[in-house]
Amino acid sequence: MKQNKDIVVGLGEIGTPILKLLSKSKIVVGYDVDTKLMDIKKFKKYQELETCFVHICIPFTTKFIFHVKSLYRKFSPKCIVIHSTISPYTTKKLQSDLPIPIIYSATRGVHKRMISDIKKYTKFYALEKNAPNKKWASENYSSLLKKCGIKSKIMSEPITLELAKIVVDTSYYGWLINYAQLSNMIAKEHNVDYDEMWSFADEIHKFLGNRPKMFPGFIGGHCLDGQEIVYIKTENGMRPITIQEYVEKDLKNDILSYDIQQKIPIFDKVTHKWKRTFSGTMVTLTSRTNRSIKTTDEHLMLCSDDLSTKFAKDVTINDKIPFISSLPDHNIKDQYEFETKNWRFRYNMPKSIQITPDFCRLLGYYVSEGSVSNYGKGYSVRFSFNKKELKYIKDVCTTLEKLGLNYYTYSQDNVTHVGVKSTPFALFVSDTLGCGRSSNVKQLPDFIYFTQRNYKEEFISGYLRGDGSFSPQLGMVQAGTASKILASGLDILLLSMGYVMTCGKSTPSQSIISGRSVKGGLLYTLVSKMQSQYNELADMGGFEQFNQRTHSKQLWHMLHENLFMIRTTKTLHEEEEQVVYSIDTQKHLFVSTNGRLIHNCVIPNLDLMHNQTLNLIKKINDSYIKKIPKAKSINKKYDKFKKSSYDSSKI
Repeated sequence: MKQNKDIVVGLGEIGTPILKLLSKSKIVVGYDVDTKLMDIKKFKKYQELETCFVHICIPFTTKFIFHVKSLYRKFSPKCIVIHSTISPYTTKKLQSDLPIPIIYSATRGVHKRMISDIKKYTKFYALEKNAPNKKWASENYSSLLKKCGIKSKIMSEPITLELAKIVVDTSYYGWLINYAQLSNMIAKEHNVDYDEMWSFADEIHKFLGNRPKMFPGFIGGHCLDGQEIVYIKTENGMRPITIQEYVEKDLKNDILSYDIQQKIPIFDKVTHKWKRTFSGTMVTLTSRTNRSIKTTDEHLMLCSDDLSTKFAKDVTINDKIPFISSLPDHNIKDQYEFETKNWRFRYNMPKSIQITPDFCRLLGYYVSEGSVSNYGKGYSVRFSFNKKELKYIKDVCTTLEKLGLNYYTYSQDNVTHVGVKSTPFALFVSDTLGCGRSSNVKQLPDFIYFTQRNYKEEFISGYLRGDGSFSPQLGMVQAGTASKILASGLDILLLSMGYVMTCGKSTPSQSIISGRSVKGGLLYTLVSKMQSQYNELADMGGFEQFNQRTHSKQLWHMLHENLFMIRTTKTLHEEEEQVVYSIDTQKHLFVSTNGRLIHNCVIPNLDLMHNQTLNLIKKINDSYIKKIPKAKSINKKYDKFKKSSYDSSKI
């Protein structure tokens, strides 16, 4: 018999285990748009062999059908098998357009043990009644599965199986929890104990098995405090914002994430957003470098070198947490054009500004010592230095001259100001580049995260000359700012350059400025006492080196060359009632405050079909949290039960 091969397309959480299983019985090669996931040598070795089955394991999107048709043209298989979760009637649409049989074979199992789960569960499959070579496709597919130790069963038509995956799997469990929520609301309304009321069904369920008692919890319980940070992709680069702002403004930007399969940082699409009132245990986790995050107790946290997960409430001292140490690629502009017919926007403004090391250093000065204000006829940029800092003042003036900008200087008491009266330049720096206008809302320029390393170093040089503090006698460098967003951006920029700082915040003592008593606000700091880090940062800023020998401990180790693994040193559990926020991405991961990589998940699959009945699951769920404000704390009573039942986080 002529030898042939199968191809598995999409080497992710479903495709990789299917490739491993099928490879036990025949020649199977993997294909992915990311060639790093492929065995290129094996793929080329067998590329001349005829293709029997193409196994589709790519996520469902609006372009799913287009991609499958493209794969048909590329590989010319005898049959296509879809293992992905898909929208109803997808198989029918594909079958009507392609001349080969299309099999839909839904996948069941938990990603972390997918290989064993695929073998444990029966693999259902179905073909359209008008599918060509239907008998051949069915017999050969079931035979293939049998050789791999997988049980199979055919259904009457694909629409039955497509609905089964969504309605019987995800939605049915949602309805069970919904009924528990509804019965608990009724019990509360009449001041009745939920457990006592449901004890009436214990024996019925024991003998008939049709009265399962579910815990009346909230579906989608993995949430963060609203002030935690996410990093959004922008047209000009990247920007840190609070998760509260992201959810409440209903932003659509992709966010900084990580692909565990490829082991690389990525920008990922957000698929769900969530805001709700939470009553229960909030957990604050703090690392060896004082990087902390506040989350609900059942938020899944990555916490070991194999990137396995634990609930936040189960994280313990010395658990190792991943922090991002590199950033994905992002094309940014190297020049900005300012052609305009409006004379106001031509005043004191060059036709273009090139992104250069000097300009990056100027922005560093601005972020630390600059501001934008309205002087009556427009906006101006002002840099303020101690009048003894002549070197920095001259550097700013020289750079402004190179840009073709007119400037003025004046001194007041011990401060020298360098100003530029130019509305277009002021708004370009503060708004277009995203640097902000005043100290408490300052940010890094969006593009700086993706420039060449020497450009980043020049930016840090300017910043540290303004807001940096070097103590050569102690070997300690410190940067401080009143802007939490600025501190978050600076921290992840330094992480991406290999510098792991210790994070902190404090309230400075009251001081006297120009005869006035001034009370300091909250100050966010980044500190390092590591000799190598101190000397490299001191060299950037032009400060004195620290040459005494020290024996500082390494506070982290590297994983996959792009994750810092840092130990947990403190966990704090507090009972609170507050608003919390949740987002989910396609890869179910995102980077949060201080570069921490965390898991997240809400209710998947329900968005694959629009049905008034299924939409009620979310509506009842939202209604429940409003009527039972301490719904999350109710879950604790059922922890023991949950271990022997389902877990709402898997919905």
